[in-house]
Amino acid sequence: MTAVALTGCELGGSSDSSENSASNTERNGEPTAIYGLCDDVIYTDEIESVITEDWSSGGAELFSEDCLAVNCEGFIYLSEPSGICFNDRDNADSYDETEMSFSGISDEKLQNYKRVNVGETFCGLTLKSAHTNFQKKSDVYFMPDGTQKTAAELGFPKILFAGGECEFDGELTLEGYACAVTEDVYGISAGDIIFVPGNGCTLPVMSYNFDKDAGFYHDFSTNANFGMVWANEYGTVYLGNTESASADISCLPKDGTFVKVRVTVKNIVMRSGVEFGDFVDAEISDIKTI
Repeated sequence: MTAVALTGCELGGSSDSSENSASNTERNGEPTAIYGLCDDVIYTDEIESVITEDWSSGGAELFSEDCLAVNCEGFIYLSEPSGICFNDRDNADSYDETEMSFSGISDEKLQNYKRVNVGETFCGLTLKSAHTNFQKKSDVYFMPDGTQKTAAELGFPKILFAGGECEFDGELTLEGYACAVTEDVYGISAGDIIFVPGNGCTLPVMSYNFDKDAGFYHDFSTNANFGMVWANEYGTVYLGNTESASADISCLPKDGTFVKVRVTVKNIVMRSGVEFGDFVDAEISDIKTI
């Protein structure tokens, strides 16, 4: 499972190009005390805005180690997908209905993050824009020996990382299941088109969790809604809404049930915050049942 998870797609010809891009970029700013998920130092010329201890806000000229929040632009941290996406229809032989779980799904905390800069290609898509956020954290964690440590004392240089969002140029053709929701449910509106990726999905993974022992990671999660159960590396994937879709979506059932589809998507936007969920939005170029 580990080997598969680390080799899901190629990054613009050289799989390590984004790992080195931070050091290869010409810098006009000064290094800060902030580190990214690849242990890359953040520079002042990458800072879009800051909020200080006295709630002043402005640009990089206000930066100090005591800033409450620092918002950067021009780069994001992504992971190559494993391509492993199970559901209770295509993978019924692996699904345990009683436990609502799938055999063969790893519980490993994956840390294969790569820094991707605007203009670089990742998994067949070109990064169009990116915003990455860092925050001062006062969380207290209980250690195995009974002592307590604050977030800053845990020994992870990138402890201030908080999440981000990004947008891509390009199109991807994916297979999976889609449904058009018929009524409002928590966090989802009537008419929203929900997509569950199928095996072999090539979407980049943008997901951030934190563990006091392992640090930042992403993993596989199991979800159930609208009559289907699935497990993959993604959060909720939205393909627009039936009221605003420009493509022919007549293949989607009117009763809100899932149907297996091949879909081409564009204008892909991803956002994720540490422990606050992962979301993908994309526009349908073409969709057909399979």
